[in-house]
Amino acid sequence: MTIIKAFDRPQRRDEPRVLFDEPGKSVRQLVQEHKNHLIGADLHGQDLHGLDLTDADLQGADLRDTDLTGANLFGADLTGAHLENADMSGACLKGAKLEMANLADARLAKTDLSGAWLNRSWHEGTLERAYLAEANLTGAYMEKARLAGANLKGARLDGAYLAYSRLVNADLTGASLRGTVLFHADMRRTILERASLRGANMRFALLTGARMAAADITGATFATLRALDVAQDCDFDPDAVVSDAEEPPAGGKEA
Repeated sequence: MTIIKAFDRPQRRDEPRVLFDEPGKSVRQLVQEHKNHLIGADLHGQDLHGLDLTDADLQGADLRDTDLTGANLFGADLTGAHLENADMSGACLKGAKLEMANLADARLAKTDLSGAWLNRSWHEGTLERAYLAEANLTGAYMEKARLAGANLKGARLDGAYLAYSRLVNADLTGASLRGTVLFHADMRRTILERASLRGANMRFALLTGARMAAADITGATFATLRALDVAQDCDFDPDAVVSDAEEPPAGGKEA
């Protein structure tokens, strides 16, 4: 007998109720067949690799330590989901909703997160220490995202919206951040060596101790040139733009 339980109030973790009870079927089969009805589902530590979970409703689901490698989560709703230490390497999360999700220590190597929504609207939403090397985050909306200590080596963040995000000690070596909005981002001690920041909006970003050797900041926007003085190994580019605008551009993602 295979049973999938769910929490009625996922964030409070009350006693779970039985969501599905279908003898003769595996958890993988139940998840695949009922992918649109998995709100609050307890899938902790399950093997869901390679499943087609397109447009799945996994709001508030417990996916801690779950294997989602290679899974198709295109357009899936993972709002408030618990994904701590989950392995989503190589998964497709295009257009997925990950608002308020907790992805601490999650592995997302080469994961496609283009167009995904990862903004933090409550204090536990986090991507701290997440492994996002070579991940595609093009156009992702990540306002106030917590990415401290995250590995973003070689990641694509072109056109992403990271205003007010926390990137302290994050590693963005060789990453592409063309046109990325980093308005008021906390980038202290962030590694940006060989990163492309062409046209990025970095007004009021904190760059104390950031390592920017060989970074391309052509056309990037800063509040003052002093913002670069506190960074390490940053060669000032005469094409960088200085602007003292107090607010990021309207419309969110536009740089």
